[in-house]
Amino acid sequence: RHLPMTPAERILIPLCILGSGASQLFFGYVETYPLSFFLLLGLVSCSFRYLDKATSLITPAIISALLVVSYFGMIFILPMPLYLGIIELKRKRYLTLTLAVTAFLATVSLVLWYCGYTPDYLFHMLTGGDDHFLPIFKTTQYYQSYTLFSLGHLIDLLNLHLLIAPLSLFLLILVGAMNGSLEGSDNRQKITLLIVLTGCCLLSSSLLNAELGVSRDWDLFAPIMMGFVIPSFLLWGFMQIDGDIRKRVLVIIALISILHTLPWIVANGNAKRYFTRFTSLQETACWSRHAVIDANEEMGIYFREMEKYPEAIHYLRVAAITDSTHSRLWSSLGRLYLAANKPDSAIRSYETALHFDSTRWRDYVMLGAIYGSQRRYDDAIFYTKKAISLNADSGVVFDNLGVYLCEGKQAYAQALPLFLHAIMLDSTDAQSYYDAGLCYNAMGMKGEMQQYFGRFLRLEPSSQRADFVRSMLSSASER
Repeated sequence: RHLPMTPAERILIPLCILGSGASQLFFGYVETYPLSFFLLLGLVSCSFRYLDKATSLITPAIISALLVVSYFGMIFILPMPLYLGIIELKRKRYLTLTLAVTAFLATVSLVLWYCGYTPDYLFHMLTGGDDHFLPIFKTTQYYQSYTLFSLGHLIDLLNLHLLIAPLSLFLLILVGAMNGSLEGSDNRQKITLLIVLTGCCLLSSSLLNAELGVSRDWDLFAPIMMGFVIPSFLLWGFMQIDGDIRKRVLVIIALISILHTLPWIVANGNAKRYFTRFTSLQETACWSRHAVIDANEEMGIYFREMEKYPEAIHYLRVAAITDSTHSRLWSSLGRLYLAANKPDSAIRSYETALHFDSTRWRDYVMLGAIYGSQRRYDDAIFYTKKAISLNADSGVVFDNLGVYLCEGKQAYAQALPLFLHAIMLDSTDAQSYYDAGLCYNAMGMKGEMQQYFGRFLRLEPSSQRADFVRSMLSSASER
């Protein structure tokens, strides 16, 4: 209603906007920002109302505040409300301007306080990392994939525009080429506002660093890109040219946009199709090393949760080889090999993890457990003692060591204090009571055996070992 358009155009322009690739955010793509999407639409609408003197500056100020806190990347659109503030200053409405600034700051503060942000944490969020922006001359960090002025970045940006709004860039170029048709417009302030918003979007989408490249990590940029999509169609609506031509162009763009976006929504609405597409789009030219690691690790976790261990091992190996000194990745790979019943590969993975970080006491525990399952008790005892030297507060480690001494060396007198110490560290660990009961039984101390087996049954009355323990207690009672 605030645009000089025909009723048909007022239907076609929303169709063009909703037909953009950013509409995928409504369907649970990766990260969803539909709130930011509609707050930006609301900000443009309220800004037009303000310019038409139909509302106070306070309204767009509050919506700007909500938009920024809904997604911090939207801080780049602040020149837009700043432009409105300059207009208010020219109108000499100093009190309203002061109230609008106060409303903006109060809204931001209130929402951030409600969400649990402290000033220090917020400052760290906004300034704490040097990974927010693309490097100018050369990449120096493993989360950077290309420089600001590079062919790779240019191609990636064009891909982003094709994905979010395949014809918005073309439409803006057309508007620029026919700039004379805008000069006679009576909506100079609205047009300037849209140009400011477009500039903010182009600048931010060009400067920000994305680990997967902007055409892959596109969901982070989709809300910001709406600041490019919306003005392109509204500026076309302001063009003082033949109305029939304007309408025909919008019809074509609306159809192409919908036919462009709908298949992507269908593809991403199915987990199998989404995963197939994701694996086929690994483009290391636009991915940083850190992104390759994270993506393949996530895919490894995905298959691990589905218990498809060969696929999980494949992707986690890619992640581990990409950063071969990353001990946690080798440790995760070791757990996968163990789940896939490949103990020798698991041992090599855990040893690699410990080679790069010898303080990982849990990896020593796992090595001890693997060697114990292979009846290589000397190795099991060696690695478990290593774990104890790093962490003497874990009852599990002492219990494991006691088991290896019992099974490998029948050293029950040495093992018993270890079981008792494990119980002292964790009095709720049923395994330690069970192992202590077995140890007492092997030493012929039936009374103590009954005592610790009884405590085990109180902790795990329905476990698989409970019947065995009851039979042991029953035999001891009969004797």
